Amino acid sequence: MRDRPVMAGLTLALTVFGIGWKGQGRINRLEAVWLLATFIAYTTWLVVSVIGGR
Repeated sequence: MRDRPVMAGLTLALTVFGIGWKGQGRINRLEAVWLLATFIAYTTWLVVSVIGGR
């Protein structure tokens, strides 16, 4: 249940970035860094929550 909203949001962001605001169909570096940083932060949060025993 906790993964669905995050993954849905990232999927939506990837779709919007992929289509582009002007129909470019490319993901620029800033958008790619944002997606990667969000993924890394979420994965880190999951690992910490498992190790921490929450």
